[in-house]
Amino acid sequence: MTQGYCLIPVPVDELKTFLGQDFITNFQAEIDPIILPLRKHIAMGRPASMGKEIWEYAVADSIVDAEWCGAGKGIADIRVGTDVAGDVKSVQIGKHTTTEASMFQPLSEAESAADYFKNKNKQELWKLFVNGWIDKVSSIKEYYLLAIFRDRNTFNCSIAGFKVDNISVQYKDSDCSFSKKSMKVNSIIDPALAETKVYIGKTRLELRIKKSVFADPKYSMQIYTF
Repeated sequence: MTQGYCLIPVPVDELKTFLGQDFITNFQAEIDPIILPLRKHIAMGRPASMGKEIWEYAVADSIVDAEWCGAGKGIADIRVGTDVAGDVKSVQIGKHTTTEASMFQPLSEAESAADYFKNKNKQELWKLFVNGWIDKVSSIKEYYLLAIFRDRNTFNCSIAGFKVDNISVQYKDSDCSFSKKSMKVNSIIDPALAETKVYIGKTRLELRIKKSVFADPKYSMQIYTF
């Protein structure tokens, strides 16, 4: 199912090995004091607003020997030793997909990207966004994309992971298609698992993960109970 794609899903057993045996306990302990002051507002029906860095901190502090390395131009938010690093995404689950998350954002190339999009130049958009992302993840020996799924009704959280499997994916016209504001790319992740696209409005490559991942215990496990 996933052969040939850049990113493939990590089975839960393998994910547990990466995160460590105490990750769930640690993560619960990290988030509880952060969300405690928000419980009053949540009880009043207000959304719980937590910045993306909070989730990165919590993941980094819940993995033994991990450190937070975000807030820079690198692709990773957490690092474990010299060879392993991960990008942490916090997304809300919907009926069929999650909210979007940024994978790569070359803001300095916004003008060129807009021109490529206007001219429907798939190959140049691929070079800028997909090759740009691949160059970043290729600099890490063992790269993971970690997705924290937030349930807006229960406030419980689960997690799934993807890892790099193939950095030799080449541009194919048939793998890219345009809509009004984006170019969908079908060769980064299996489209049955996630949607990846170049969104020109924010000059970024972004993804939405599908229910086939966040609702499947083969790939997703609960890590926080509200």
